[in-house]
Amino acid sequence: MLCKSSDKARFDLFLDTKKSRDLTKLDSEVRDAVNADNDGHVSSDTATTTCVNVAGSAAASTSDTSASTKPIVVNELLSYASFYRDRASVDNLRKLIIHFYAAAEISVAKKTLLRYYSSSLTDCPHKVERRKKSTSRSVHDAETDDILSIMAFLDQRSLLTDVKFVASDLDRLPKYGPEELNICSIADKQETLNGRLVDLSNRFDALDTGVTNTVDKALQPIQKQLNDLCEATKSLLTTNSSSNRRTESSNTPTPATIDRSRNVIITGVQENRDHTVWRDTVMNVLSIAAGRDVHVEDALRLGAYNSNKKRPILVKFRSVWDRRLVLSGARKLNNDVLYRRKVFINADEPLEDRRLHTLQRLKRQAESRGQQVDVSSDNVLSVDGIACFSLRDGFLNRQIISNRSSGSVNFSSDGHGLADNPQHD
Repeated sequence: MLCKSSDKARFDLFLDTKKSRDLTKLDSEVRDAVNADNDGHVSSDTATTTCVNVAGSAAASTSDTSASTKPIVVNELLSYASFYRDRASVDNLRKLIIHFYAAAEISVAKKTLLRYYSSSLTDCPHKVERRKKSTSRSVHDAETDDILSIMAFLDQRSLLTDVKFVASDLDRLPKYGPEELNICSIADKQETLNGRLVDLSNRFDALDTGVTNTVDKALQPIQKQLNDLCEATKSLLTTNSSSNRRTESSNTPTPATIDRSRNVIITGVQENRDHTVWRDTVMNVLSIAAGRDVHVEDALRLGAYNSNKKRPILVKFRSVWDRRLVLSGARKLNNDVLYRRKVFINADEPLEDRRLHTLQRLKRQAESRGQQVDVSSDNVLSVDGIACFSLRDGFLNRQIISNRSSGSVNFSSDGHGLADNPQHD
């Protein structure tokens, strides 16, 4: 059935209008897909990948020509990989993709590749879906290998050029090729570090100036206080030097502060390196003096060892009653053959008291021998004109009194002047 010319013109106008609307709608869809890709690269498969089947504007305007072009797939990873797969080694390209793209982007790229070549990959072993939990290697590593292997599989069959891969977001394209990976990445990092270093240097300079001023202001009153304190200290040292010396002497422990209420001194016990030997002798002497066994808390020699001397022994009892019992029975040693005029027991007295008793005893002994005795105002004992003993220094000349008939003298090495045969009273 033939149409009139006017009807035909209206029909052609209708077709042109419909094609124009379809192209406008298609262009709007492409723009929305690209915008969605810019907003989020890995939100979904459709948000990162767009396929457009575009007819040229000239073909759209003609009614009897329908020329078709290759499908266009918007995906930055696939665009970069398809461009560089023949321009770089597979290992460098793989390392760059894994380093630059996120795991979700790699997964979306593989799904997109499988979607548009689904009919051509029936016998491809790399289209399998990778498990999310793999112990051998990560999923995105395996999927990167799958993408490159699928592209090689399609290229061998001359199918890879059937689809055009393009990029809409240039920020998601590496700024250098795979073969330039090492040098360029180092340069990028160096540039970033230089920028950070300059920023840190500027911030440090500003902070250093502020901190220095703040610290100087805070230290000024402290320095003033230190100077005042130094002046006060010097003044105290100058005015109170004598008082400090008196305080030191008063704080020094004196023999009067030592508890001697349970102590006795035993002299004349033979020296022996084995302390158990002379301790047995001490216990025997104490038992004879007390008439029973006594409880000894400690016993020790006074002074350094000297084989030519018999050092005094300090004995400490557990109770005052044992000490009184031993001192009251010390005369019993005169009845024992082993200890008569050899071993003596005396109370533990301060150094000044012991030296006073020694001076009095030496004076009596010298007078009994008919020697000339003189005691000076500073308590120095002289026998036959020779100074032999003083209260301040102890024995001054031992030879003058060592030949007395009543026995020999044994002095302690500490200079206390203890004798072997002190009086029991």
